[in-house]
Amino acid sequence: YYDNIGIISISDSVERDHGMAAYLPFTPFLLVGMFSEQLLSFLWHTYTFIIYFFGVIMFYLIINQLFKNRKLAFLSALIFMFSPRIFADGLYNNKDIVLLSLVLSSIYFGILFIKNKNYKSAISLGIVAGFASNTKIIGIFIFGIIGLVYLINYLRDSIKNKKYFNKDLLVGLTAIIVMFSTFVAVTPAIWGSGHFRLIEHIQWCLTESTKFSRWNGSVLFDGVVYSYAKGESLPWYYLLKMILITIPPYILFLFLVGLVYIIRNTIKKKNVQINNYFIMIFICMIIPILIALVTHTKLYNGWRHFYFVYGLLALISIYGIYNLSQIIKPMHKKYFYYSIGIIVVFYTAFSLKYGVNSTAYYNIFVNTKDLSDYYELDYYGATAKQVIKEAIYHKNQDKIYIYSSGYGYSVVENNYIKLSKIQKEQVQLVRDEEEYHKLCEEEKEVYIYYNNVYNSKDLIKGHKKIYSADSWGNDVSALYK
Repeated sequence: YYDNIGIISISDSVERDHGMAAYLPFTPFLLVGMFSEQLLSFLWHTYTFIIYFFGVIMFYLIINQLFKNRKLAFLSALIFMFSPRIFADGLYNNKDIVLLSLVLSSIYFGILFIKNKNYKSAISLGIVAGFASNTKIIGIFIFGIIGLVYLINYLRDSIKNKKYFNKDLLVGLTAIIVMFSTFVAVTPAIWGSGHFRLIEHIQWCLTESTKFSRWNGSVLFDGVVYSYAKGESLPWYYLLKMILITIPPYILFLFLVGLVYIIRNTIKKKNVQINNYFIMIFICMIIPILIALVTHTKLYNGWRHFYFVYGLLALISIYGIYNLSQIIKPMHKKYFYYSIGIIVVFYTAFSLKYGVNSTAYYNIFVNTKDLSDYYELDYYGATAKQVIKEAIYHKNQDKIYIYSSGYGYSVVENNYIKLSKIQKEQVQLVRDEEEYHKLCEEEKEVYIYYNNVYNSKDLIKGHKKIYSADSWGNDVSALYK
């Protein structure tokens, strides 16, 4: 049946490294004809946000588990949740945000696994790590680091007690068995062809995680367009700079403070148990980044492929807050937290105001007036629907026409299907340039959709901006006449 309609086995698809196991509960909603495209889009975004919010809960639980402080945990959850870019992607990104939430889940249950050494935590860790590994192969690495810490503790205790075959060993083996069983069970790319392809699948995922051979597009960075198709490579510091200029500065500062205290407490052997967990978290964060730098991993669309490290970076920033609070006099401590609270309220308010538009957030370290000449703003075209609906609301004729070229047209088309039936009747999409000029001559209400990721500025030369989607003071996408 599937061969006849042109659908190949996931085992043979180039997309098999992008696991979607986290969306299995959403499967019933995808039955053909069950919902309108607009309602299905809303449900899909809602489900994605639920997964993101699950990650926020995991972040709260990690901090509360480590410091036994619910107020600090609540503040920490807000800090994590309302980093503008992460919050925006939490509304639609079904790959990188899902991985972020599952990595945080692995860290939380990993801490319980190391601390409690019981079957409940081993099974919980195995399940979430299996789902994380299905989403992206990096999930196996995170599980491996957690397992290594558990193994070191096991060997230390076994040598001390001179007893090697014990419950702790069985608990550890349980975590491994559950993890790989879950990973295989929710990854049909391994067994869907009728053959068991575990090693082949892992090799494919590892290769594609750095080379990503099926993508040869272009990237706008620091005002220069780099084309993979022409064999051009991004500067080695691309990943580091994108992290630096898209995370709120106060989080970066607190991360540095946390890092200093990890080093300091390691040397002085202070707060050993908690500090060891943060050493583990730092290793989970830094090694993937170093591998990307050494292997010249193919990157594009900012650093979204590494959003999973944001949760780890944010955890270390909370370690910075905790340690700073310990050296502040008790009478001044509340003012310290008030100060952080005010900053959090600021980012919360503006993240909520801009919503999905915050996908184009850049911080104060970017000193340029027109970001569209230097950096990509809306890779997914997530803001196109906003400007289309604004044009419909203010239209002067019965119907408006929207023209765009190249992939810019696909962006408009993808957002068009999310409109209501009444809204669709008021819009007609145009992809032919001659038709566009003809409509202009007939004095129809026709616009050009512009997105700096997919359109050259030559497209809008001699045109006037009418409607635009704003993100933190910058126009992300716009309609021109």
